[in-house]
Amino acid sequence: MRGESLAGLFVTDTLPDAPTLFDDYIAISPSLWWGAGRIARNAPSKLAGQGFEGRRVYMALAHEGAALQAGVDALRIALEVAPPLGLEFAFANRTASETHATICPGEALAAFRCLYPMPPWEGETPWWMSPDGVPSAPTDQPASCGLIHRQFTLPQNSLEKISFRTLAG
Repeated sequence: MRGESLAGLFVTDTLPDAPTLFDDYIAISPSLWWGAGRIARNAPSKLAGQGFEGRRVYMALAHEGAALQAGVDALRIALEVAPPLGLEFAFANRTASETHATICPGEALAAFRCLYPMPPWEGETPWWMSPDGVPSAPTDQPASCGLIHRQFTLPQNSLEKISFRTLAG
C-alpha cells in the first residue's frame, strides 16, 4: 500500500492496526501532524507484541515544517528504538531536496525500485534492457536497494543516502 500526505497518514494508521493486511507499506511525507500526532504518539504501544514477519515499511520525508516532521520523526524513532519483530524499515530523508509538492512522483518510484527490484538476469541481457539497445554479455547485477545489502545509494545525480535494515526485537 502506498500513500502520500493524507494517504500516507492512512498508511501509517493502518500498519499498527492491521499489520497483516498488506506486505509492504509506503508512506511518503505522511501527514502525521493530524490529530495532534495521535498516530505517532500511540505507535509504540500498538506495535508492541505484534508479529511483522515479512512486512516492510518505506517512509520518506520532504521539507515539511516542524509539525509534520515531528510526527514523522516520532514514528521513525518508535520503529528504530522498539522495533517490531521481523519488520524491515527504510527511511529516506529528502528534507534537503524535496517539498510536499515535489516529493511524490520521484519518491514513489524510488520506493517501488527499493521494494521490488529487478531480479538478477541470467544469460545475455536483452536489447530492451541495454542502454544502447544492444544485447550484452551476462553480468552480476547488484540489488537496487537494501533488501539484500541493507544499505544502498541512490542514482548518481543524488547525494542522499538511504539505509534499510531488518529490525529485530
